Amino acid sequence: MAFERAMMLIDRIADRERKDYLLSLTAVKELGLSPAPIDLEKHLPTKRVEANRAQEIESAADSG
Repeated sequence: MAFERAMMLIDRIADRERKDYLLSLTAVKELGLSPAPIDLEKHLPTKRVEANRAQEIESAADSG
């Protein structure tokens, strides 16, 4: 159920680069692959990064 919800929200995102990034992250999570302990792009602990990404998805869906 969470996967389908994520895909519906990601489909609403207009920014192609962000959409591809979120699709990749969703695929990694769905495949059960563990993310790196530190997100090198933002240098934040994984749990905080995941929380930020969830907020980004919700915000993008609301505005798009």
